[in-house]
Amino acid sequence: MPNQSEQRKKAKDTMVPAFYGDATELLVKNSVHRTINAGLWDCETKSEEEAIVRSIHKLVSGCSLGPGKSVLDLGCGLGGPAVILAREFGVHVTAVSNCEPHVELAEQFAQEQGVGDLVEFHCCDFMDLPFPDDRYDLAVNHGSFSHVYDTLAYLKGVHRVLKSGGRWQVLDCFLGDKPLTTPSHEQMHETIQQAMRIAPLISLDQMFDALKQAGYHTISNEKLDHEVLISIEKLAVQWRTFLFLTPPLTEPKQTAFRDCIEGAIEFGRGLHHGIFTYQWVSGTKPKLDNVSQ
Repeated sequence: MPNQSEQRKKAKDTMVPAFYGDATELLVKNSVHRTINAGLWDCETKSEEEAIVRSIHKLVSGCSLGPGKSVLDLGCGLGGPAVILAREFGVHVTAVSNCEPHVELAEQFAQEQGVGDLVEFHCCDFMDLPFPDDRYDLAVNHGSFSHVYDTLAYLKGVHRVLKSGGRWQVLDCFLGDKPLTTPSHEQMHETIQQAMRIAPLISLDQMFDALKQAGYHTISNEKLDHEVLISIEKLAVQWRTFLFLTPPLTEPKQTAFRDCIEGAIEFGRGLHHGIFTYQWVSGTKPKLDNVSQ
């Protein structure tokens, strides 16, 4: 049996860039704020637009962001989160994606939103970051961490480019408290892997273990299942209506988009069953001792 690292590497090699490239047109048309991932709702949230902005604020919570700060957006998608961070906080954002069409569209979007001078986009593999050591105050993954096939190697790479005292923070899917003990639960896990071109999800314990091994301190998390589930349930209603009014989706560009949506909806089913969870996780690179040796 292949180990989990091998399974995650295999997932990375299943043409993820081509998959997202195929889905680009419909993702742009149906995204909110050019953000592919679901928003977070609370009792005061009135729209998906507000939920998306709330999710970005949650992603960077606890960080003192403002002009002069630098943020690394890992797996930036269509550029929405990077643009929101630049617009809301005045930070400089370096954003990376392995899907070249998304990078081109994100650059155009940043210019249209008036933050082209604050955001730069790169097409590269975030497992092999082409940036110098000790550069960023904050690195974030918004729904992109599930594409990481070697957790420890990835976290070490991010740790390298963070400044002393810098943070890595993520909003993403993990295995829940309930073990995958039934065929139906195993099937849910397999379905979201295939639909969203991700590798097997890891547990929070595995996440915390890897963070400690990679040298992070002050590790914390927050469970956000209910907040994200509202977005997924609204998406499911919209999707049923869309399918009722639309001819069958058979073209590659259509089927890639369909897989994105149906994978998210299946993840919502897993949230209901407690086999998946949606979490905010944070880890800090320790500050260097300023005392001369």
